[in-house]
Amino acid sequence: MNKSNLKYLLLIFTSIFLQSCINLEQQTTINKDGSGTISLHYWTRSSNLSIGDELGGFSFSEEQIRKNYTSINSDVTELKTELTESDSTTHVRLKISFKDFNKLPEAKGFSNTKTEWKKDDGKYIFNYTQGKDTVSADKLASGEYKLIYGFNFPDEVIVSNGVIDGNSVRWEKSLSQLKDDIVMTAEIKNERGTCGLFGIELPGILLLGLIYSGFGLRRHRLRSGR
Repeated sequence: MNKSNLKYLLLIFTSIFLQSCINLEQQTTINKDGSGTISLHYWTRSSNLSIGDELGGFSFSEEQIRKNYTSINSDVTELKTELTESDSTTHVRLKISFKDFNKLPEAKGFSNTKTEWKKDDGKYIFNYTQGKDTVSADKLASGEYKLIYGFNFPDEVIVSNGVIDGNSVRWEKSLSQLKDDIVMTAEIKNERGTCGLFGIELPGILLLGLIYSGFGLRRHRLRSGR
């Protein structure tokens, strides 16, 4: 084997190995109509980027980041990359707005996910699946790298396979768990509006009052001959 071939194989091996060296924090807010925003933060050791700006499906090039998370359905509204010298890590922070949570996978950066947001029998059904990545999951020490997902919903969470805190749910996983799909589920209350005097009943009472007042005024005028 000549030196050029050996160098090429070493480059491939190094690229595959480094796929497991990413930390990820994703915070998503979903509105009732399925629109929302995502705050995404991922980082790695700066030395891992010595062979390029791409690492395990994540980009550290601002131009490519925008391409990864922009689609007809989504847009990058804020973006910042920075080097932290204290621990020699490179960070990417961005905010994404989307029109329809169900169409999120149209963006390249979310193409390995499955999404669902729908109304069903007085509640909302939520599903978010991060597709498996066996290459990353099988790497040494990949359990040290975390995948943290947080979701904020428009109403109280009824049940979930994550950690519930009022209207929010949090999942904390490791890259080693990506040997299988990571499935996140929740059911959320769907309040259809207030009831009682501040909902449907109050307008009805006010309308009846106006009708009654009108009849009373008319009777008064008839009696007085006006």
